This record gives sequence, structure tokens and C-alpha cells, in this order.
Amino acid sequence: METILCYCIILLVLYSKSTVALTCFDCQNISHPRFCEQVRKCKDNQICGLEREVKSNGDIIYNVGCMTPQVCDTSNVGVGTNQPCLSCCSTDLCNTNGCGELDYTKNGTLCYACSGQQKPDSCHTVSFCESFEMCYLEEKSYFGEKFYNSGCKVKHICDVQFNKPIVGRRSIQQSRSTSQLSCCDNNLCNDIDRLHGQVQSTIQTTTVHVSTSTTRTTTSSSGPPTECADVASDRDGVYTIIPKGSSQEISVFCIMRGGNKWTVIQRRINGKEDFYRSWSDYKSGFGTVQTEYWLGNDNVHLISANGDHDLSVYVEDFNGLHAYANYSHFLIGDESTKYLLDITGYVGDAGDGLHDGNGMKFSTKDSDNDINSGNCAHDRHAGWWFRSCDYANLNGRYNDTHGAGNYWYRWRQNTTPLKKSIMMIKKK
Repeated sequence: METILCYCIILLVLYSKSTVALTCFDCQNISHPRFCEQVRKCKDNQICGLEREVKSNGDIIYNVGCMTPQVCDTSNVGVGTNQPCLSCCSTDLCNTNGCGELDYTKNGTLCYACSGQQKPDSCHTVSFCESFEMCYLEEKSYFGEKFYNSGCKVKHICDVQFNKPIVGRRSIQQSRSTSQLSCCDNNLCNDIDRLHGQVQSTIQTTTVHVSTSTTRTTTSSSGPPTECADVASDRDGVYTIIPKGSSQEISVFCIMRGGNKWTVIQRRINGKEDFYRSWSDYKSGFGTVQTEYWLGNDNVHLISANGDHDLSVYVEDFNGLHAYANYSHFLIGDESTKYLLDITGYVGDAGDGLHDGNGMKFSTKDSDNDINSGNCAHDRHAGWWFRSCDYANLNGRYNDTHGAGNYWYRWRQNTTPLKKSIMMIKKK
């Protein structure tokens, strides 16, 4: 009893010295701590906590968030694999590795990720960057009104020198806007509160400017780019486009290879984005353009209908082996056709996984358009061009080994889940 009392007093003393508000992951009832992409600032003297709970049916769920030291003093309630567990820690974002779980924050820089945020403290969403990315913060001003974009950006786009952030400024006469960009490479370093003063003061003294090819939005002489083919840059990265036939700006990831400029319409790299979505979600698009996303069927229709397009599909397994499937013609119809797939001209070493989807309408869990007696989208946990059901399902449940996963059957003649997939289109 004396030992426990002493331990609690030590904890309270240590936590009482913490006067800086921590930032902690904040999610409830998730299947694994790494699926949490929401964060929040704790109150003074709160700490980060993780609770593992075993349900009556054997399912394990996790709750992560800010907790008081008094709650966390009961952290020895259990540490076994199937035992309830409460674990606390006192550094930013440390509550992903409690109760023996892996700490996924160590895999790459973690950055605030929001678009169009108007208040400096309104971003509570984060993204895990890849090794070739870093955090960015962009301040834009339209007609005197400021808003902010943040997330992960490819390092060579940020053009960081000597490990110091740079800031550039440019003007776009068409939109009467200005844009300021700052990059950094530590967890949550693109917090507006922390960087806003630095951005403003650096602009006064810096002689480094972000060139047209390294800014987030690049326009051609004939107007804003309608797809990556129109972007005046040869560097991979996130760009803003307005598809022909639309008035809405959207962000896309562009892959530039040997003069070819590909618009990425689907990408999966880590399983953090849920692709088991509704018709409206697939219609408008979802995800984080810096990591995993679906561009949106309306957008893909507008882009693919603007001239003839190639499609390239890249797949990679968890052993690092990869393959590709290229198609010399790719087009999807508008919503009135239920985004009918028209695809021909396969070459590659992954197998023609889209052959059975050709001529099929798009299906989701709430819009069944396949020819199966059941609902393939529901059974396969994805939106896709299902027939009855499929030989490819890149939007299935990530790393699922029971037939509802993300796979390209024609590659290995099985449904082994994929680690990565990219679908990208290019105007001829």
C-alpha cells in the first residue's frame, strides 16, 4: 500500500510540473490506435491517455484522448493481450503506443492537415507523411480574407535548404490572391500558432522565393490547369486544378515521369482512409490528397471526357514486389450513366484486372448496379465497377485476407491484399 501511494505521489509531482498544454490523439471506439487522425490540445496539466477495452463478444476497441493524472494513476489495471488496459504519457502524441501497441508516429513526420481553415486553432486533423514528405503551411489571401491549408508535401517541392523553412510569395492576377508557403520537418511543426509569426517575419527578410514550378497551384498561359497535363512543372506533388466543365478548384497529386504528366485518381499506401463509402462520397471524392484518396467520380468523368486518356495502374505487395497494368483508352460516363466504365488496350505484367469491369456501372454499398444477385459493393467493402463480382478491387478493406480486401486478382490469381495501389490518367 505504501509503495502504491508513493508511486501515485511521484506521478502527481511529475505531471504537476507540466505547464505546457499537450497535443494528443483524440478518438473513441476505434479498432486500432493508428487509425486515429484526430488530435486536440489538452487543458493545462492534462496528459495523453490510451484505453483498451475488451467487449463481451471479444472485440477490442481503443479510446485515446486527454486525461487527468488522477485517472491515469490507475494505469496498472492490466497489460495482458486480452485484458483491459489504461496507459498514460506526458509528451505530444504519445498515446498511440500505450498498452504495448506499436507507435506509428515514428514511421514518418506527422503534420496538421486541413484545407480552407480560417481560424488558426481550427485544424484538428493530422496526416502521417511518407519518408519523402514534410509538413507545409500555406497562407492564402483572397480579397483581403485569409485562410490556411496544411498537410504533407513532397520535400523537393518545399525546396528546403540547410534544414530551414523557406517562405515564398506569389500573386495570381486572375483571383486577386496572394499565397505564402512555409515548410518544416518536425511533428506538428505546421501549427499556425507556432509558425504564423515566423512566416510573417521571414517574409520581411528572406531573399528566397518559391518559383512557379514549386508552388502548390501552377497556372498555364491559357488559364488554370484542368488536369496534371496542363501543369507547368515537371515535379511530383500536390497541385490545384479546375477540371474542364467545372468551376470548382480541387487538389490532386501529380506524378511527372519523362515528360508524361499523370493525374492520380486513386491512391492507397497505408490503410488509414476508409474506402467503404457511400455513393455521394465516391461521387464527390474523399481522403487526403497528400496520402490516400479517391478523386471523385464527377471529377474523373470531367477529366477523362476532355480528350482521349490513358490509364496506368500500379500495384505493390507487402514484400515490395510490384507490377503495372496500362490501358490505352479510359473513360467513365457521368452520373446519369452511373459512371459507366469504358476501358480498352491493356498491356502490362499485372494482368487485365479491369476486363470484367468494362461496360459496367459503378456500385457502392447504397447503390447496387452489378449483375450479381447480391450486392458486390457490400460484400467486397468497396465502391467499384463490379460485374459479378470482380477480378480487381483496389478499394477493398485494407490488408483484409478474407476476400474483401484490396487486391488485383489477375496478378497472382488470388486475393492477396496489396500494400500500395495507384490509379492515374494522362491525356494523349
